[in-house]
Amino acid sequence: MVRAHMMAWAVMALLAPGLGAAAQQTGLSPQQEQLVQGSGKLLEFTAGSQLTPAERVRIYEVAVRDRKELDARDPRKAASDVPKYAAMLRVASGPPGPTSRRLRVTLLGVYADSADCLAVIGAHDPIVWADPPHKRVVTEQTLRGLRETYAWYAAMESLPPPGPDFIDRERAFLQGNLGGFPADMQDAVAATETYLPVAQQVVAIQSPARRASFVASMGRTKAKGDQLPVFAANVVRAVATGPGSHQGASGAGMATTYNNVLQDMMFVQPWTAGVMRGHGHNPFSNYGSVD
Repeated sequence: MVRAHMMAWAVMALLAPGLGAAAQQTGLSPQQEQLVQGSGKLLEFTAGSQLTPAERVRIYEVAVRDRKELDARDPRKAASDVPKYAAMLRVASGPPGPTSRRLRVTLLGVYADSADCLAVIGAHDPIVWADPPHKRVVTEQTLRGLRETYAWYAAMESLPPPGPDFIDRERAFLQGNLGGFPADMQDAVAATETYLPVAQQVVAIQSPARRASFVASMGRTKAKGDQLPVFAANVVRAVATGPGSHQGASGAGMATTYNNVLQDMMFVQPWTAGVMRGHGHNPFSNYGSVD
């Protein structure tokens, strides 16, 4: 009981004084302990709410094990990870916005093949659909993002807005059908929270005439009913990652900000070694050469 209490306290007391005392319980150096605690806070950020004491103990034990494995392979890794974790924690603890959305979606991909992490995340933000080999995870929060994406698309296309049953209908549809969609459309849904704000900026900086031309060029789709939000997400993805996303101050500024954060994340594996290294597809590669 005392040991469990100490481990739960260690995760909660992120970057606080007394790291040495917690480290003595696990054989970690103070620097390693700092990173383990940072890992716990990043997972809590991804889950979207405060973890229970039992969950903190569970994740702390996983993080300690994986930290030791990582550093055993490369003793210099802990020192190089400290500033990267600090950058992610600044985003995680800051106000919600496009960059924090991107961090959450990217961390979901990092955690995709960790059963312990997904179980804890799913207890707070239920998992709707997951494709661990390709780092794609759809949660209830993703569905809320998809509703926001579809509402924006529907307004441009003069379609009815999402109804009160949107979340329930799309949850059932995606659980049964998303696995059969092409990879780019799966990415569009899983990362819709990150693509929408960029697409909105791209459209906003166009002149009224160009904006009208753009909306007309989107055309109609044969997709109907519960398929339509998936199509809408893919349109938003295309807008966000197309040439227009790099034009103008807003698009370029977002691209630079996102790329800087992603550079920090691509070489940090909070739980499993190499989960992002060798990642065959990076849905955000259009923001910069980070693959």
